[in-house]
This record gives sequence, C-alpha cells and structure tokens, in this order.
Amino acid sequence: MKASIIICTHNEENNIFNTVASCCKNCPEHEVIVVDDGSTDNTEDVLKMLAYHYKFVYLKLKHNKGRNYALIYGAELANNEVLVFIDANISALQATAFDKLLTPLLEQKADVVMGVPTKSIIDFKVNPYKDFLTHKAVLKKDLAPLFNDIKELRFGLEILIMLYYQAIGKRMQLVELECLNNQQEPVVHNNHTVSSNNDKEVAMAMISNIDLIIKRIQNIIRGSQDYSDMTISSVQTQLNQRMLKLRKEKCEY
Repeated sequence: MKASIIICTHNEENNIFNTVASCCKNCPEHEVIVVDDGSTDNTEDVLKMLAYHYKFVYLKLKHNKGRNYALIYGAELANNEVLVFIDANISALQATAFDKLLTPLLEQKADVVMGVPTKSIIDFKVNPYKDFLTHKAVLKKDLAPLFNDIKELRFGLEILIMLYYQAIGKRMQLVELECLNNQQEPVVHNNHTVSSNNDKEVAMAMISNIDLIIKRIQNIIRGSQDYSDMTISSVQTQLNQRMLKLRKEKCEY
C-alpha cells in the first residue's frame, strides 16, 4: 500500500532541502507532499531547485495559516490512504524511520503510529502527549473526521488525535526514531512553536487547554451512533487523573 508523506514547512530554508531529499530518496514509491506555510525566506527557491532532482508535490499557502492547518491542507489533497507526517527540521531521515512508522499500519497491528526519540528525559507513560509526537502515520479515513477541527487548532494537535483515537478504541503504537535525537531548533508557525524541548511548557499547554480539547472530542463522538457517553466519561476520567499528576509534577519544578 502506498503512502503520502506530508511535510509542512515555514521558513525552513536551512533544513528543507535535506528533509525533502531524504523522503524522496528513501521512499521513491510513495507520494511526497510539501506544504509551504507562507514562508518569507528562501524556502520556495530551495524547493524549486530541488524539484529538478526529485519528484514531489509542492503546495504554497499565500499566507501563514499555522502548522495544523497546513498539515490538513496537505492531507486533504493526498492521493493515498496512508498518511505520514514528517517535520521539516529533521535532516537525518533514514529508510528505517519510514519502515518503523509504516509497518505497524500495513500489518494492521496499529491504527496510528507515532515516533519518539530514542533518547529522552520524558517518560511517555506519564506524559504520552509530548510534542515530539509530530512524526506519525495514520489512515486518512480515520483522521478525516478531525480535519475541520484540526485546521482550527493552534495547539494540542497530538493531544486531540491521541484522545480521539483512544475514545473510539483505535490502537496506538509508539516507535523509537533515532533521527529525532538530533532534531533542529524549532521554527514558529503563526506565532506558535512547532517543537519545544521544554517539558513544562508542554504540560502547561495541556492543562490550560484541556477543556477545549475535551469539548471537541465530546462533540465528535456524540455525533457518532457507535459510541455512548460512557466511553466519553471513561476517557475524561483517565485524562483528569493524568492532569492531576502533571499539575503535581509541575509544582515540584
């Protein structure tokens, strides 16, 4: 099964060449889509030069809409059922990274696969919503119900996806990706940091915005005849327990 690899970029002229080239070189059988989220640097020129050497789809947003909007813009136009999201600031992508993200999906062992660094001070069992989880593989049909909601979000994308998948009983799998150990400094989309090494900021973002995220999840699931309020209550109870633990750990910093 072929996949569509979606790379969202904003002012990544120093990183985008290697990232796109790595995707095209390691995955020639898959579709590569690059969404330029209103870059004002030389990103467009770099991509135009790269197009002479590799085949990929280049989508240019006239104005900076934010990473989440750009990702879904690319997903909506993707031609394949499997979607792989890759950050533009990863310069050491290898074929093994794509294999790790795709294999659980293709073998039907997971419904969403998220990449994590092999070296991290984060305990993902305690905080599975770390914003390193921007590298993921999903099925388009599963993510499609969230497209409009994700476009409107300026934060909490990974939290929304993981909560939604948990609520509807989908299987999630974390895989270690060595390339994430050397991730470059983050860029800012629409005044919001794409990736951060500050664990406290991640925890605070979750605590501050969890009501909005839960509300979105409730609205989505209540619109489905397949799941009851009991499912929502169960997810919210588990989430509240995790939030209490995060608040306690935050106070200890």
